[in-house]
Amino acid sequence: MEKNKNIFKLRNAQILILGMLILILIGAFLLKLPISTNRGISLIDSIFVSTSALCVTGLTPIVPVEEFTMFGQVIIMLLIQIGSVGLIFFITLTLLLLGKRIGLSERILIQDSLGHSNFSGIIKLVKAIFKYTVLIELIGAIILSFRLIPMYGPDLGMFYSIFHAISSFCNAGFDLFGNTSMQEFKLDKLMNITTMVLITLGGLGFPVLSDIFIKIKEGISKRLSIKKVAKNFALHTKLVLAISVILVIMSTATFYIFENNNEKSLKNHTFTEKLLLSSFQGVTLRTAGFQSVEFAELEPVTQVTSMIYMFIGGSPISTAGGIKTVTFGIIILLVLSYIRGKEQVLCFSQAIPKIVARRAIVVTFLNMFMVVLGVILLMASQNITFIASMFEVISALGTVGLTLATTPLISTFGKCVLIILMTVGRLGAITISIALIDAHKTKITYPEGNIMMG
Repeated sequence: MEKNKNIFKLRNAQILILGMLILILIGAFLLKLPISTNRGISLIDSIFVSTSALCVTGLTPIVPVEEFTMFGQVIIMLLIQIGSVGLIFFITLTLLLLGKRIGLSERILIQDSLGHSNFSGIIKLVKAIFKYTVLIELIGAIILSFRLIPMYGPDLGMFYSIFHAISSFCNAGFDLFGNTSMQEFKLDKLMNITTMVLITLGGLGFPVLSDIFIKIKEGISKRLSIKKVAKNFALHTKLVLAISVILVIMSTATFYIFENNNEKSLKNHTFTEKLLLSSFQGVTLRTAGFQSVEFAELEPVTQVTSMIYMFIGGSPISTAGGIKTVTFGIIILLVLSYIRGKEQVLCFSQAIPKIVARRAIVVTFLNMFMVVLGVILLMASQNITFIASMFEVISALGTVGLTLATTPLISTFGKCVLIILMTVGRLGAITISIALIDAHKTKITYPEGNIMMG
């Protein structure tokens, strides 16, 4: 009898997927309402936009500001906000605000929802996420309002400021500036720098933001030097910051080098303007999806290198997607350790647990497999070039939102493929695997066999 009961008992991963699918359908229904659109949109487009917003991707076959009314735009903004940290987070936050007790099973579900490895302090993390999200988005909206209110008026300008601040911090890539993203503001320092800061803060991850805030606060009270404060950061924080800085510098440098002589991007600008344009694109590649230049007109080598950064993405427990900076960092450290003949994978004089290293390999492989499968399905569904299909697939899976002007041309089948990829990219390939495969841990060990490699 107990066995029959377990048939209908959903695992946490299955609950997360079911919750995501329900929210996508609710969002699609709301976006399909006459009050949401100016001319009406197809069912597949409403599902696509709902998925893209909830998965904080930014890919869309239509122009949001042209197709959606103020009500529809608010729905998109709410979907972005919910999707950035997850449905379970918002349910938990609501219960906390109502003074309800969070039980053990709920805490485990929250842990799985956020991808947090440590069970202790999970409710404290939820409260910290809420605090940092509201504070950062509010400050961002206020700064952006100094530019957007004079352009659009008090009411619309303030709404645009709030929408853009939320979309930037959540790394969503949605905007209300038309079909050219942020190209209108490509040389506007206030808009660019504010957007880059919001994207970076959202992509670092809430544990990192919390650790930085706490350690800086302690450093000020104890009058510690900057070097001492940085030394006290948690290992996770150090790795995230190190990889993030390296990736931003590399992406900015490669964009500048490869596009320096391209008349359609950087050639006709001053050095300062080139640096601003390059750094903005270097940051936005970390799953944000905004573009101050037209990506379809970039050099092929720039488009290919951009895919690498999109595939890596942001950091764990953040608003960003991709395989994550920590995963990429661990893979690099694992390779270096093997080449040097080291038994342990070391990071800042500390050993990385073997289970974490194994997880990094699995995450990378599963995402690479999804990219290959997605490209095959997309190219099989219609006449689309390899570069364009690869770019679209990685952008969807990494929840980036950048496109080579291909999304509006995608067929219905292709849109279904991208919808699945966006959902997998937001939930995580491992979460999907756990939901589909009923794996049980066993203590059985088997004799090792010899296999030749290399």
